[in-house]
Amino acid sequence: MTEITKGNSYTDYQLAQIYDPINEADHDIQYYVKLATEISAQSDRKLHVLDVGCGTGWLAVELAKLGHKVEGIEPAFGMLKVANNRPDSDLVNWHQETGSSFNLPNQFDLIVMTGHVFQVFLTDDEIFSVFDNLYAHLKSGGMLAFENRNIEYRSWDRWTPDETRETVSVPDVGDVTYWHDIIEEKGELITFATYFKFPDGREYRDDNNLRFLPQQKMKQMLEDTGFRGLEWYGDWDQRPFDPSQREIIVHATK
Repeated sequence: MTEITKGNSYTDYQLAQIYDPINEADHDIQYYVKLATEISAQSDRKLHVLDVGCGTGWLAVELAKLGHKVEGIEPAFGMLKVANNRPDSDLVNWHQETGSSFNLPNQFDLIVMTGHVFQVFLTDDEIFSVFDNLYAHLKSGGMLAFENRNIEYRSWDRWTPDETRETVSVPDVGDVTYWHDIIEEKGELITFATYFKFPDGREYRDDNNLRFLPQQKMKQMLEDTGFRGLEWYGDWDQRPFDPSQREIIVHATK
């Protein structure tokens, strides 16, 4: 019987390398690049952008290559190591910090959180702490933009081994098979495991918790923080949000 090792796909570099091949669809990257481009065109200047939970740095580097000044915040060492090995990574200023703890001397035109990173904040206190910090780091009139999976869509119902098992080719590693499995559903909190099987037979299990915050709760918490001009979308084509949509994408202005 193969021994399954506990790992963390964010802090462990060997697992962090698999993140981009697994998430090769770049709808969110294109969305936030387009958003930055539109805001830049309106102001007729390049933006100062903060990418919170920047992960492997894909979006941050793409924005920097367009001439924007970009800072990336990421607490996980493995993800930051992948980001620093990315071509053109020197265009971005990287910081190993959390969304609530970072303290930069700048204010930003645009702050983004991608890859559903908002869902790793599990308590109201943690969410308010992050929102307060992001609000403080925004310029007056600046925008916060991020997404959250819609709880009413129940996307985790499809996170079964049969429906999620895939094999991806990872540079310098080979073919890695991965799949998800739900451990527990408790209100807004979902606990799930991701399994990884490497070409040499090694297997890893990574357990994670996500919070699926309903749109109305998110709205109230953003407004309580001081954000205004909230805009809500249901998918990457910017269709208006309704409860049947998979995503909750929000633009909030300071």
